[in-house]
Amino acid sequence: GYEWELTAFIIGVFLQLLGLPFVAVSQVSLFSKVTAEKTQGFSQGVRRSVGGLATILGPLWAGGLTNHLYLMLGMMLTLLIMITVMTMLSYEQLLEPRE
Repeated sequence: GYEWELTAFIIGVFLQLLGLPFVAVSQVSLFSKVTAEKTQGFSQGVRRSVGGLATILGPLWAGGLTNHLYLMLGMMLTLLIMITVMTMLSYEQLLEPRE
């Protein structure tokens, strides 16, 4: 019934919010390491613009999926796994710090 769906929703959102700060901070720092110095400002601007657009469209999209709980939570988990894999794959491209 609704009790199980509410419990699954609360647990899913809690786990998502628990991992978000770690992913966000590592994404910003790694993104600045893998972009060229000349285009770093533009690249960070594009990254922030896409993030802002996602902040607006994400809740609108998720609001339409309130009756499809597992699809919504599955998509959130898929996106989190995707960005984690992308972060791990970009580790090889990190630039050495200059002195």
